[in-house]
Amino acid sequence: MSIKEGTIVTEDFNNKTKSTIDITTVIINEIEKLTEKSLSINKIINVINDIVNQTNLLSLNASIEAARVGEYGKGFSVVASEIRNLAEQSKKSVNDIKKIIDSIQEDTRSAVTIARKAEDVLLLQESAVKNTTNSYQNINGSVEKLMIYLDYITDNVDNIEVNHQL
Repeated sequence: MSIKEGTIVTEDFNNKTKSTIDITTVIINEIEKLTEKSLSINKIINVINDIVNQTNLLSLNASIEAARVGEYGKGFSVVASEIRNLAEQSKKSVNDIKKIIDSIQEDTRSAVTIARKAEDVLLLQESAVKNTTNSYQNINGSVEKLMIYLDYITDNVDNIEVNHQL
């Protein structure tokens, strides 16, 4: 392989490395967007938890009022008890969702860390390829100078032979 071919190959490799770095950056940005969205879900979960807590309080107050009115409040007491059960089930489901979201957030942080490490490796690779390209270009320049000097030496040797024959 010639020096020029080596230079072309390393420049092509460098362009592909840059493309891979760009893709990695896009992946990192997309993963970070997922983190932001999961934070939004956490805010919604907090609102639902507040509603569940308020529902529990309302259910408790309704049960107290139903007990206060005695026999006439028994039906209302049953309804208040069912509302409390639904609120507890909702709270459990919301907590399960929160655990899943927390796990997703941890996985996304891990994915970003790994992608950033890959990006760092690619940047090092890009630098190494640039150095290789520069080396090829330096070698090429040195070979071109060497060829000029060889031509000069050849011309001088030819001149010496001609002068020596005279």
